[in-house]
Amino acid sequence: MAYPMVKSLGLAWLVLLGLGAAAPLPDPCLPTSVDVSKFHITNMGIGPHDANAVFPYKGKWHVMHQANWTDWAHLVSTDMVRWTRLPSALSPNGDWDGTLSLVDGVPVILFDCYNVADCNGNVVSPRAPRGRRSSFSPLDPPLIGVAHPVDLADPNLTSWTKDPRNPISLTAPDGTPVTRGFAGPSNLFHSPPSDALSFVVQLGSAIGRVESDEPSLHNWTVADPHFFSDGGHGGRGASGLAFFPLPGAAAGGFDSFLANLWVNGAAAGTQFVEIGSYKNGTFMNARPQPIEYSQVVVFGTMQCTDGRCIHLGWFNVGAGSLTVPRELSYVYSAITGPRMLAYPVKELAGLRGEVLGITDKGAVAALGAPLSAFGSNLSTTFDLEALVSLPLKGTQFQVAVLAAGVDSSAKVLLMFDVSEFRDGYATINVNATVPQWVSTKNAAYNTSVSFNSTLEGMMLPLRIVADRTIVELFVDKGRVAITTPVVYPGKVAANGGVYFSTTDTVALPIQSSAWSMGCGWAKYP
Repeated sequence: MAYPMVKSLGLAWLVLLGLGAAAPLPDPCLPTSVDVSKFHITNMGIGPHDANAVFPYKGKWHVMHQANWTDWAHLVSTDMVRWTRLPSALSPNGDWDGTLSLVDGVPVILFDCYNVADCNGNVVSPRAPRGRRSSFSPLDPPLIGVAHPVDLADPNLTSWTKDPRNPISLTAPDGTPVTRGFAGPSNLFHSPPSDALSFVVQLGSAIGRVESDEPSLHNWTVADPHFFSDGGHGGRGASGLAFFPLPGAAAGGFDSFLANLWVNGAAAGTQFVEIGSYKNGTFMNARPQPIEYSQVVVFGTMQCTDGRCIHLGWFNVGAGSLTVPRELSYVYSAITGPRMLAYPVKELAGLRGEVLGITDKGAVAALGAPLSAFGSNLSTTFDLEALVSLPLKGTQFQVAVLAAGVDSSAKVLLMFDVSEFRDGYATINVNATVPQWVSTKNAAYNTSVSFNSTLEGMMLPLRIVADRTIVELFVDKGRVAITTPVVYPGKVAANGGVYFSTTDTVALPIQSSAWSMGCGWAKYP
């Protein structure tokens, strides 16, 4: 997506948002690279880096994201954790938002091409960076382009072509052209009872459903302009929308979810899904559910296929990166209601190397005696799984991440407050506080969240994935995901590890295992 406020920002903020020119990043696989993400997708070029697509095809996982003001940058992987960059799928002038769908197993891109030249591929050289148009704008014209792979036998899908019949122009049921309040289209899906293809899209202050039974994908009608009326910040743009059946067995009367929209009243960029019921072309009884609680992960993408729903978001701090791929799963409880869990994909464990530390069943964090999860094996790239045994009464404890010691100022401090059980559930409050030198002005980096959980035996599972400049925290098997920046100028190499501490008089038993992480690049550009 574009940023209308570019001219009013200084250079430092441009770099922070990923809008200014950035120096080439060093190879993160080298041992001398200490302040570049090692296993997250990084080296993303300049400009916005919205994640546009993640999908499997012929034994390869593909990711596409915005880059260089014109491209849909393209990566492939055989295991979803070791990546190789390919030439951009749409370049030049892939423009901004859009999605990739698997229609009967065949990939197709729908993209917001903004003008006809971008839609049909007549432009042969990239333009200068543009701040003149924004998908925030209610005047954004709904021009959509279709792109197809050149060779479906190529598992890398190296080359793409824009359909010469582009663009698609949307019309209302009465034949009136749709001319305003648009942002990028969602994935394609079959819509009962006619089983025609549909996608959803921001139309003014609501999200509408568009329908077609024409195989060329160039004849669409707005079937329902109010498919979802509560999203999109009043028409300021919900890019990268996604609509899929809930993963796993549906329960509680819910069967579908709408994702990557901006919920009215929520902070811009917060990653939400709306869990609801899809009947006869209408999305009903939707319940909002964050799947990422920080405001430094924005503009995500997802794909649900073969029983799996995979989500990626853009971590838009500094040079930027994408989050690790996360798998979404659905749970329902009469106490806590519908819930979407977001947790690292199981393939991430394939990057684990040496064991950095193990705490046994007798290990405790006591008042004035913090517990080190690593011992002396400090590291800034690791994957840690822990189980914290909570007493029957409420308790408070802290976790220092990437800290040389609990008294070091170089740390991310995670603070937990767990209330006693009430009516079969516990209330868990989590606060993530980042080092002051990351930002002394932007309080959005400090994240606080409260949620209810039916803990098993008062055991609180934690997962902490750290990668030099980024920490991803997953609480209670993914009921909460928090991403936080970790920028230690000149200090990264000297800091590492995890410490548990408590101010309670009751000792806190903790079981944990931590592993070092290998490099996430099969071929670094």
